[in-house]
Amino acid sequence: MMLEKESGMIEGNRFGSLWTICTLPNGQRRYKNVVTKTLRTERPSLCLGGILADEMGLGKTLTALALIATSLDRTDQMNTMWCRTTLIVTPMSLLSSWEEQLKSHLHSGTITWIVYHGDAKRSSVAFEDYDVVLTTYDTIAAGMVVERNFNKQSSNSLTSFDWYRVVLDEAHLIRNISTARHNAVRALKAQHRWCITGTPIFNRVEDLGSLLNFLRIHHFDAKSFADHIVRPLKHDPVLGLANLKSLLQAVSLRRTKASVSGELCLAPRIDRVENVQLTSAERRLYNMVRRGFSQHLSSSNKKGGPPGHVFQTILRLRQLCNLGFDMIQSRNFEKFKDARNYERLALFLLEGSDTCTLCGENVQGEHTSYAKETDLTCGHQFCGLCMERNFNPTMVLAQDCPVCSGFLESSQHDDHEQPVRVSMSRDRHEPSSKLRALLGNLEAEIQARTSGTSSKSIVISSWTQVLDVVEAELNTKSIGSTRIDGGKSESKRREALTKFRTEDSCSILLASLGSVGVGLNLTVASNIHLLEPQWSPMAEEQALDRVYRLGQTYQVVATRYIVENSIEQYVVAVQRAKIRVIRSSVGEDLPTEANQDMQKLMKYIADSPADCED
Repeated sequence: MMLEKESGMIEGNRFGSLWTICTLPNGQRRYKNVVTKTLRTERPSLCLGGILADEMGLGKTLTALALIATSLDRTDQMNTMWCRTTLIVTPMSLLSSWEEQLKSHLHSGTITWIVYHGDAKRSSVAFEDYDVVLTTYDTIAAGMVVERNFNKQSSNSLTSFDWYRVVLDEAHLIRNISTARHNAVRALKAQHRWCITGTPIFNRVEDLGSLLNFLRIHHFDAKSFADHIVRPLKHDPVLGLANLKSLLQAVSLRRTKASVSGELCLAPRIDRVENVQLTSAERRLYNMVRRGFSQHLSSSNKKGGPPGHVFQTILRLRQLCNLGFDMIQSRNFEKFKDARNYERLALFLLEGSDTCTLCGENVQGEHTSYAKETDLTCGHQFCGLCMERNFNPTMVLAQDCPVCSGFLESSQHDDHEQPVRVSMSRDRHEPSSKLRALLGNLEAEIQARTSGTSSKSIVISSWTQVLDVVEAELNTKSIGSTRIDGGKSESKRREALTKFRTEDSCSILLASLGSVGVGLNLTVASNIHLLEPQWSPMAEEQALDRVYRLGQTYQVVATRYIVENSIEQYVVAVQRAKIRVIRSSVGEDLPTEANQDMQKLMKYIADSPADCED
């Protein structure tokens, strides 16, 4: 079907097309756009490619290699002189995986390939001499920056070569249309363009528009996407979803595990929720901080402060659900015990952490290479990607904070007092109720593993601070574990993964969400623990499908930890709303839960408890 799409067929195709042929009452034939309903007399230019959107774990890499091998066989038969080189663009962490797939699934000598990255790109390479060139997003983006700085395009650059086909692996990584990464890959020249991603709508519907921009869908530009998809979804959801579904059917190929269950021999995944009850002391702390945030938001609004404070407020409440008293340094704990100024106490948590104020990622996490230092008096911090999106890199120090616009002034602090860092106090507190529930489940799974009814376990969190606490507890209990996160080098990451896969004594892998979200095969494990709900449900699904995929022989059990009567229940509600749009657009069954409105989440924060005891 992918070859069919590359052929440019409109009639008699199985893949679907953005255009159909219709006959007018006078007998004349016209080309009709299935989304916009516009008519054309002349045959439209087609996108000779599309989106391979198979659900995670169904072998999209092998499907892409099969396309390349089959098309090479056909060009051999045609004895054509056209360039037939395919460029595969992938995150750096997946380069070795693609190399392994090429070696293990294709006969030696049948396809020539080269890795164009690092030292390899320093020398001149005749791309046309190879069937496949492997490179990374960062390599393309960096090369484009160099060319712009010197105002000269190299004849040996990736963006100057005329490729037969360009394939973007984990294509959702270009969903931010304003980044250098997106602009660099869009500048690539190719006859055929493919996006490989199990999540074409990763977090919002505009993500799909970014992929279409790369694919260069003719007669469906950014304005058409906004007019026929984005705006109708907001004002006429029935029409918007119908248009979105038609568009996806026209440009994407998608299989789900359910649709091929007979071929997979894969048992249904068990999804369970661990409802966590806070202790009376934890509940008092949570309510106290929530009340302080409410007061702070109220006073900020009265002074003309922006609503951006709410994002950091939500982030701190989410972290509090995981860490409990471990969010407070020992030297500040007495201040929280004497809770007379709730707003002041909340500011301790607002002003200091190692996490990004906007997205919640670790400041020195997955995107350390983009990180820059800021000198913002408000104390807010940002990861590299949010810095790239919200600041002009040539004038970082002169710009306002994108959250508060510098609203938090130094006069709000006591004299000579520095913003407080959120850190672990392992000599002070026991693990939170949530982490105690996790540890109990892990110990039970280790027991089940000895009887052969279960395999290894993976613990996933967005925040490395949480992994620090879990790791310390596992070490105390002498439970074998290893860890990957954004702070690990590629060699350390591979070392940790090899240990987890091969050493029987290593039962548990601790992983940050960003480090485990793409490209890994972790079928050695069958138990996954998601310590907090994510705003993007697809981020969770990507992590889960590292385990629930082809080659899994055990029953997979996914456990989500949700603190009752907390901000986490509202995050889950937002997830459900997004899932409704995503599943409906790709023709999957909708969840039965009611759609919740984001305003309820905001109301939850504002309606602080009158009594902070329980």
